Amino acid sequence: MGDFLTSCYHKRGAGKKDGVSLLLQQGTCRQTALAFACVCCDPAAAGGDRYFTGQLLLWYRRMGALLCAKGRGTESRAVKESLERALRRVDEELLDYRTKMSGKCAGKGAEKGAGKDIEVSGILCGGDGFLLFHRGGQSIYQINTRFLRPNVKKIAGENTEVCGSGGCGEGQERFCIKQGILQPGAGVLLATASFCSNLTEEMLKGCMEMESLRTQRQLDKRLGELGREAEIRAKAAERGKGLGAALVVSLAEKGGGLRDGR
Repeated sequence: MGDFLTSCYHKRGAGKKDGVSLLLQQGTCRQTALAFACVCCDPAAAGGDRYFTGQLLLWYRRMGALLCAKGRGTESRAVKESLERALRRVDEELLDYRTKMSGKCAGKGAEKGAGKDIEVSGILCGGDGFLLFHRGGQSIYQINTRFLRPNVKKIAGENTEVCGSGGCGEGQERFCIKQGILQPGAGVLLATASFCSNLTEEMLKGCMEMESLRTQRQLDKRLGELGREAEIRAKAAERGKGLGAALVVSLAEKGGGLRDGR
């Protein structure tokens, strides 16, 4: 079972609540290497993103990490079902809150976008496996070093679909959940739509030059450079929107890629 490197980037928008929150956890539990990352967007910039990531963090610390450790990874059915329940529960709580607030704000100018679903992209890695979950317009990229050359594949986002299961409250968009194996030398980039809107595949490949990627500082530097380039090109801060991204890399050995599981 390999180790992971993780990094994140967040550029705040103009407001105090820019609608973007990140979650990033890395460590070991019962000798099982773990990594948990999530990028969450609230279209209404009303704080729903922070609540969502906060509740997912509680789930991970109270239950998710232990379930992964017991099964030596994320491939057990118990881990997937527990994550699905956590996603549905938090979504239902937010739906109830928005319903109450929309009633109070009726005729008083309710916040724009208050009825929209929270956008989420995330990955839970345990040992050799992963659980990928996604909803909304955010992007998820697979970046690997197969054939000793970094290559990029968009596996979730606009005009793509992550096959899986999992539902939400009535009238809400479903979460897509996917299980698989994260092979050595592979990375998964989660990002807001504004982060990747003006970046090329060649720029994304720069995060995964495995021959020279060995330390946390190197990964932080690469993702930071990518984020600053995205900020310049998208000019998201001037529109009041935040930029967010998280990157999880498996570093057990050189080579490999991301192989789908069931």
